[in-house]
Amino acid sequence: MMNYVQLSLGEKINLIRKSKGLSLENLAHATGCNISTISRIEKGERSCSDDILAAIKTCMEIENAPLHDYEVDAYKDRLNIWEDLAHSGRLVEARAMQEELFPIHELPYEKELAMQYAMVDVMLLQKEGDMATAAAKIDEAQVFLDGVSDKLHIAYLCNKAYMISYGNKKEAIRLYLHAMDLAIVNEKPVATIALNIGIAYADICQPHHALIYLERAKAEYKLGRIHPTMSVIDAQMATCYMQIGNYKKADKLFRIALAQSESVNYKLSSGIMLYDMGCLYIETGDAKEGIKYVDKALAYLLGHDKYMLEALFIKAYGLICLKMFAECEEVLTLAKQIISNSEEHTIQLETLSHIATLIAKKCNLAAEYLEVTALPYLANSDSLKFLALRVCDMLEMYYKKKRNPKRAAVFIAISRDIYRYLFMGSC
Repeated sequence: MMNYVQLSLGEKINLIRKSKGLSLENLAHATGCNISTISRIEKGERSCSDDILAAIKTCMEIENAPLHDYEVDAYKDRLNIWEDLAHSGRLVEARAMQEELFPIHELPYEKELAMQYAMVDVMLLQKEGDMATAAAKIDEAQVFLDGVSDKLHIAYLCNKAYMISYGNKKEAIRLYLHAMDLAIVNEKPVATIALNIGIAYADICQPHHALIYLERAKAEYKLGRIHPTMSVIDAQMATCYMQIGNYKKADKLFRIALAQSESVNYKLSSGIMLYDMGCLYIETGDAKEGIKYVDKALAYLLGHDKYMLEALFIKAYGLICLKMFAECEEVLTLAKQIISNSEEHTIQLETLSHIATLIAKKCNLAAEYLEVTALPYLANSDSLKFLALRVCDMLEMYYKKKRNPKRAAVFIAISRDIYRYLFMGSC
């Protein structure tokens, strides 16, 4: 990597000129100097007066770009102020500063500062909810990677991972792990990276992998006494412990996380934890108590359709466990009104509906839907493997009752493969 910090003024002019496709003759004509003078300035054989430099900057359309060391130092100070404004959520003030900082893009050798600018811009876009533009900016920033410090390389990897985590969590984990390796080598804190890795593993139904990184994040956050994040970690860990069957530990962590969330009146977070606790009670055989928790959660989740749907699906499953099929159908009808064009949510809804029909009426058509349509989709989904296990259990019991052990064994084998993924799977 070239040490651009030690470039002379002439070397900087030379690099900018070439990046813009300008010739020595172009600069000579714009400044009124001869070609030899411009060439000597670029080679450091002659000093550059303020008048000539101003003419050169005008010709190259970089009037506001920092070239002198003192200008670069002042630019760094302003860039850091801009970053602080973005971090603190003062978006209007941050946007007002952006234009004055943009000229750094005209300097092909200032990759470190250009990458820092890009990461702040991405942060602002994320806070403003413009994820599409943020993703595009991340892709554009890749050209700076070869010339930046490990600190900014880590920031780039984490931002890239965050942006793609909505669609490709395995690739997001790969990027986060790369960032974590760089952070460890540079003796930087890894708590936030470890937390994001843990959450991503949990999202793809790998609770054992998730717990490794969540435990590491929790240990580092405790050392740093960063309390607001602890409720997020505890809730994620509780979900993982529930998934692996450690219900006692899950219950303890859910209650700690819920108390932390309610202490700061964070309703959305509290609502999510309440329906997770409802799920825990349903898992342990107390569906009535579980539904009570889910009903409490629904009051917190109004206006948050994604989480409303998840809570309604949990309630529907609890009602199936209680064999309250009419009430289950009412809940699923309500859920259907919220679903937009999500194939995943539609499959979940239809799966629950057909599970209820299979249990209530022993309907062959319900079994066929679960076997032919629902199970292949759920088993191949990174996030719905636990529901796939429910379907396998239902179909195994269904075929055993029909005295077809050979067919039942198929679903035992599928369950075994899913459990192997849950316990041993990796990206």
